[in-house]
Amino acid sequence: MKYGVKKMIFIMLSTGLILAGCNANNQNLNKDKRDFKLDTTQDIGIEMSIEKDNQVSAVSGVKEEYNKEMAELFPTKEGTTWYYQGLAEYGHVMTLKKVTNEGSKLMLDIEGYLDDAVEEAKPDGPRSFKLQYVIDKDGVTEHILYNATKEKTFYSTSIIPDKVILNGSLEVGTSWEQDFEYDGKKHKAITTISKLEKMGEKYVGNPIFEGQIQYTTTTIVKGIEGFKDNIYKEERSYIADKGLVGFTKTLGMYKDEKGQMVDFGFDFGYGLGIIKSTPDELKSDPQITENSVEETKKDTN
Repeated sequence: MKYGVKKMIFIMLSTGLILAGCNANNQNLNKDKRDFKLDTTQDIGIEMSIEKDNQVSAVSGVKEEYNKEMAELFPTKEGTTWYYQGLAEYGHVMTLKKVTNEGSKLMLDIEGYLDDAVEEAKPDGPRSFKLQYVIDKDGVTEHILYNATKEKTFYSTSIIPDKVILNGSLEVGTSWEQDFEYDGKKHKAITTISKLEKMGEKYVGNPIFEGQIQYTTTTIVKGIEGFKDNIYKEERSYIADKGLVGFTKTLGMYKDEKGQMVDFGFDFGYGLGIIKSTPDELKSDPQITENSVEETKKDTN
């Protein structure tokens, strides 16, 4: 395990040297990135088996491990609970139920439910869901395992199934493509890390973000019918040890009274209000202020 930590530090320091030619702002941000380290013994609480820890690539003979840098963006303490709020009294709650470390993959199993004005919110009710983040050596993939609403696309997540939400390196400009099907037609999504910024005074309403580095990804799908100008856009924001803190996406068009397809005129979005991970925090009721939610949503639009 010590070897893995040293290896991680070496890689992260090497990345900092490569970026030395960038502007001073990016240098400071990358320094802050290196200062955050994943404690796999305390946070995950699962020891790798000797057999899995020694898995090697059949081609290169090099041990394959999941991407530690990207794993740092997500909480790894089982029981951690996220409370999100967004547009039109929308809300949902998610809890990290299980963490599985296989050496080459880190899997985070999450259960959640919608919590809004539509009907009573229940963890195992008709509006519950299950998702899984799989972190491997290349990046992070989001799988929707269960959706009790039976909607074609769960509106609080992407229209892209099994979406690769992070890939490559955590640097602005990093981009990747993903093929998928929507309404029986094939499309290509292009996702780019579009922004990396340090949260400052504007997040005074939500202190959990203050001083943290936020990574924002932008996904574009062109030529997709059912959306304004045949374009689907999605943005996500992440902060270390908190995971997803902001989400917006283009809403599909709908038929008006005249039977014409029209645009909603706004995007759907939500932001993280509170995250709890300690026993004392989890016992108390969430107190999500309107100010904290609005400040979160501002940066995801």
